[in-house]
Amino acid sequence: MQIAVVLAVVATLFFAESGPAAPLAGHVGARLALVVLAAAMVPGVAAAISKFVARRIRRCDSDAVDVSRNDGPSQAPTDPMAVCRLQRAYRRLRGFHVLLWLAVVVVVAQGLEWPRIVRFNWRLARVPLVDELLILLPVLLPLILSWVAFYEVDRAGASGRAVAGIAEPKKPPAPFATRRAYLDLHVRHYLAVVLLPVVGLLAVQDVLGLILPNPLNDSVMPVVLIGTMVLLMAIFPILLRRVWRTRPLPAGALRSRLETMARAHGQRLGEILIWETGSMVVNAAVTGFTRQWRYVFLSDGLLELLTEDQVVAVFGHELGHVRHQHLWLRAAAMLVPLSLGLYVLYALPGPIVALGNYLQRSGLDAAGSPLGLLALVVMIAYVLTVFGFYSRYLEHEADLSTCRYFPPDMGVPMLCSALERLADVHGNRRSRGWQHASIARRVDFLRSVEREPKLGLRFDRRVRLLGGIVIALSLSPLICLLLCFCLLG
Repeated sequence: MQIAVVLAVVATLFFAESGPAAPLAGHVGARLALVVLAAAMVPGVAAAISKFVARRIRRCDSDAVDVSRNDGPSQAPTDPMAVCRLQRAYRRLRGFHVLLWLAVVVVVAQGLEWPRIVRFNWRLARVPLVDELLILLPVLLPLILSWVAFYEVDRAGASGRAVAGIAEPKKPPAPFATRRAYLDLHVRHYLAVVLLPVVGLLAVQDVLGLILPNPLNDSVMPVVLIGTMVLLMAIFPILLRRVWRTRPLPAGALRSRLETMARAHGQRLGEILIWETGSMVVNAAVTGFTRQWRYVFLSDGLLELLTEDQVVAVFGHELGHVRHQHLWLRAAAMLVPLSLGLYVLYALPGPIVALGNYLQRSGLDAAGSPLGLLALVVMIAYVLTVFGFYSRYLEHEADLSTCRYFPPDMGVPMLCSALERLADVHGNRRSRGWQHASIARRVDFLRSVEREPKLGLRFDRRVRLLGGIVIALSLSPLICLLLCFCLLG
């Protein structure tokens, strides 16, 4: 979901910056009405999906309770295939909802020219941050209202897992979170993580635009924005620790095992944190480029629903990311299309100008910057395909790193047990994520390496080769610049 939020925010701000810098001549009221109608359609569809799926879940729950009362608790309370079908249907409906929301974002920002109305018809272009926040309002508000609607499904799903026997916490389950707490978690997890860096960059850009004249602004702005981005990347773990509501993992047997494992990996951590989500999230994460500000997050749901050995295996997976420098490799992979774009720009200036002229003659310059729009489309396609593919390779490498920490007969069974448990909780054993292969694929890969260790060695060589290519491509402009400086010097 976070990638969808990033795409929506970036696309909206791109359309805002590349559109005509003049007010609309007429039909502003009609456009405003269409903006409201389009924005309202998104939570309306979410409410319809939520009502349909929640009713089906409750019907399954009531059937399970009837079976348990009539035939005793030892009989299977629900039909697993029916549960799986309902989960798949819900994921498809949520996917359709995300696509609908993204389509509405494009229609509002580009088709109805909402940014142009805010900035020039309402004369807010020179008001720092106010114009950007209003531009993002019909993008983010429908998503927030959709989460309010989907609360009913997740609450019904939590009770359904308890009835079906999927959730077996170490202590009696607490009541499901209130709607307010549910919404607060989603806003913090999906929106704040994206918006805090974006708002910081926009604030710096707006302030510089007010205090610096145009010629100086054009030369200083890129340097200051790059510096701001580097600073935000450095302090992002601290921001995330506050935004996600965390607390240190208390002293005890589990913490001792995790600290011992980190030392064995040769990794120092700033802290091991419990991510407080009201047991709504069953996941783990790691962030931080430096040792002092490197944090591993273990959600409270993960600690409740997994055994201690399974938690240790998940923690080892996060340490695998640190050990193999995956945070740096992902950052380098994001620079690859920018580096290649610089080569294309300087190596083929004539064809670039000809392409721009062709797009203008074809009437494809409504966004004001057809080449910029093309670059945005290429970047999005790269992130969704190439970057996602490379990230899935890194996830496999982190899995292997975890298994190799334990004795040969322990590592694969421990991690596979944890992965299968997560599949039971999330109900998505075969669905693939953007950066993660499906749990079924990850388990099959680990078991195949366990049967034939040479497969693991071949994978190691392949992933090292990919890492070398990524680093070389991302740093190639700097390397070329240094070579030219040395040769000409």
